[in-house]
Amino acid sequence: MEEPRPGIGNRAAKMFYSLSVGRLLSVLITLVLFIYVANGLTAASFGVYTFAFGFGSLVVAAFSAFGVSHYFNKFLTDHVDRKDFDMMLKTVSSGYVLVSAVALALLLIGFALSQFAATYMLKQPAATAAIMLASVATFFFVIKSTSETALVGFGRGDLSAIVLVVTTVVQLAASIVLIKAGYGVIGAVDGMLIGYVLGFILGLYYVVKCLGLYGKPRFIMPTMEEMRKTLRFSGPIGFNNLLNTGANNFSVLFIGAYVANSMLGSYGIALKGLAFMTVFYSAMSMTMIQAFTTARSTVKDGTVNPLYNRIINYSLLLTVPIFVYVGVFAKPLLFTVLSTKYAYAPLFLSLIALGVTINSIGLYLSGLMIANERTSKILKYAFISMVFQIASMLILVPYGMVPGTDGPVIGGIIAIFIIGGIVDDATFIIGVKRVLGLSLEYGKLAGIFISNAVVALLLYLCLVFASGFITELVIGAVVALLAYPILLTRLGAMGRDDIEAMRKAIRRIRLLEKPVGMFLDYSSFFAGTR
Repeated sequence: MEEPRPGIGNRAAKMFYSLSVGRLLSVLITLVLFIYVANGLTAASFGVYTFAFGFGSLVVAAFSAFGVSHYFNKFLTDHVDRKDFDMMLKTVSSGYVLVSAVALALLLIGFALSQFAATYMLKQPAATAAIMLASVATFFFVIKSTSETALVGFGRGDLSAIVLVVTTVVQLAASIVLIKAGYGVIGAVDGMLIGYVLGFILGLYYVVKCLGLYGKPRFIMPTMEEMRKTLRFSGPIGFNNLLNTGANNFSVLFIGAYVANSMLGSYGIALKGLAFMTVFYSAMSMTMIQAFTTARSTVKDGTVNPLYNRIINYSLLLTVPIFVYVGVFAKPLLFTVLSTKYAYAPLFLSLIALGVTINSIGLYLSGLMIANERTSKILKYAFISMVFQIASMLILVPYGMVPGTDGPVIGGIIAIFIIGGIVDDATFIIGVKRVLGLSLEYGKLAGIFISNAVVALLLYLCLVFASGFITELVIGAVVALLAYPILLTRLGAMGRDDIEAMRKAIRRIRLLEKPVGMFLDYSSFFAGTR
């Protein structure tokens, strides 16, 4: 099938490239920060650090950030395409006002609850200050993230990436200085706060500069009608985020009440690994929403579903192997850079990666529903998933259903990531069929997941026969790169038409064209022999 409009694939590929490169740089810097903080604090202190940001993320960030982010990503993109400056101003102003108001209100609630959380959940009253500072840091993270997605809406993924990278560089420098000065957990939290504040200032500056390309930037106090419009779209997504990530963050607080702080520290390490996987998913997700939106507005109804399926399949094809690699090589990935004092972290990360792999279809189908403005349906599906997650966690965590000192953490991971992922996939698969009339290409999906299962087995064999963490990681990467295209083509998950479509999408990205072109040439050889 030919691209419906020249430029859809290229624009999406460029956006994904800009976001991925920026996020990858940010991850690498954050990795250094994470290594320094994790090794600089005791396992118990890192548990307090994990709890503090889990609390801030649950109370302050869960609702307020990402609903408006998707609003910018969809509607601001439309206004920029039409060069409608007045609507750009209204969209940006109403989005910022809504995010700031909600985040500030939630921050005050967080302040009120912080001492209770420290005393009765973490059982460490002295951690109250760290929890309050983490809540403030999360508030500025929310505003900064809003600016980043506004820049994506303007088509400036490069500027969004710069904000992200600058933020993490400042956080790294500030955290090193403060921890070395002996401030411990408070210093680590303050380092994050300083970075988010400066990132917020830089992001806002870039948003004003982008508006200046179309007219005179100014703040417009949104009308109630504009606020209602923003809330109608963003509210369900925000509540969806509250139900999804809120369940994840609640698991930190709930599990923290049943395990030692050092065990919670190992869980925090595993959640940092989840953040690494999320980088690739979130960049792909934002790109997909734009691609879905463009396809919906430019393709006839009779031909849009095949394009939707193609976008979903390519997204899974590119990101699931990353989850598989992280899951199988959790131990060498973590213990190459971290102390073995976080002994349970590899097991936790492997289980989380399994859950993310299971949930990958639901994650991308939610982007399709957002692009089609079916946000109320997303809220319904997220609520169903949350009910199963919380119910499972209430059974598996406190009653010793999973034996061992790590049992409460394993039970929480099974509830949130594995059971929740299965329910999420099922509801979205049924939902897109009922609401959008979309039937997924199950043959190709089976080919993608079977290919990744075989790759996982091959990677496990590398763990058995290779010696040394670095050797395992390098040999595993080579084996995956060589085997994955063969499996995809032989199992029917990728054909010559798919290869040519991907080749067309990366043609104008010089840095990617040659290496990805070599990968596609290699894949094409096996596709031609099917």
